[in-house]
Amino acid sequence: MRWTNSHLHQFHINDQQYGEPDPYGGMTLINEKGIKLSSLLTGNIREFVYEYDFGDDWLHRVVVENVQDANPAWNGSLCVAVFARRWNVDQLERVNSARNQHTK
Repeated sequence: MRWTNSHLHQFHINDQQYGEPDPYGGMTLINEKGIKLSSLLTGNIREFVYEYDFGDDWLHRVVVENVQDANPAWNGSLCVAVFARRWNVDQLERVNSARNQHTK
């Protein structure tokens, strides 16, 4: 599946929201264009939330474990590891049912 950039997104970093400006003015976002993550991840800030598809609210917790000098031949960022859990509807129902039984 190819990336189509067909959904809105935003980054939540240090109590600020970065993304593409809302043409309708409904959301106050800092324009992400031209901003490098390395300029925002300063001091002790090593994680942030990436939100994709505001209708489905896909939230991704991103943890930066290491930052290295860029290779001059590479133009961009590189993600070297992804740890995720994707749930289908049946699994979610079982988890929610077990959680409800546990809290009774």
